[in-house]
Amino acid sequence: MTVLITAWGASPGVGKSTLCAGLSQWLAATGLQVDHFREEEILTRPQFAAVAEEFKATGTVALKTLISATAKFSSPTAR
Repeated sequence: MTVLITAWGASPGVGKSTLCAGLSQWLAATGLQVDHFREEEILTRPQFAAVAEEFKATGTVALKTLISATAKFSSPTAR
């Protein structure tokens, strides 16, 4: 089973990246496979191409687009 965890925050500097890095290290230490990537990397992942295109065109991304991209990312054949 693949789980995608996203950390959201209202402003920079509140600890999102630190939390994600620590959580990733902890999960990897338990033997789980972890693919930790930063927010800006999402635009370079092929599974999130539709997200990148929509964001570049409109400055926003619809929830439907994010859910679809997440399903592609979670697919065992996607990586």
